[in-house]
Amino acid sequence: MKNLSYLVLFFLSVIMFGCAETEQPYVGYIVVERVVVDAAANSTATVTADTDISSPILLEVDEDGAEWCTVSANGKEITVTATTANTGETSRTATVYVKCGYRETEFTVLQKYEGQTTVACFKAYGEI
Repeated sequence: MKNLSYLVLFFLSVIMFGCAETEQPYVGYIVVERVVVDAAANSTATVTADTDISSPILLEVDEDGAEWCTVSANGKEITVTATTANTGETSRTATVYVKCGYRETEFTVLQKYEGQTTVACFKAYGEI
């Protein structure tokens, strides 16, 4: 009986400590909106990252976009430059990967084609 009491006490203590809530550290947030640049070479656009993280912003362009798109960050300001003109018949896109502290996100850069006047804007859950 004494051994059974110790066994029950052991299992109760395991359950109590196993269910203890551990607090996760807050790591902040970062949001960057889509960027649209004109068709001409050396067209630039600047967007401000919405973040509460004080770490520097690190940027990387995907392989397809690296041919024509460069990005740089100065504080929360992100500048996108289209290094070559878009002479095609359709707009082109590049994905920019953003890291700030422990948070990672991405945004899309769209370069218009020559003569394009409007851009259809889409959010994650439908057209705006």
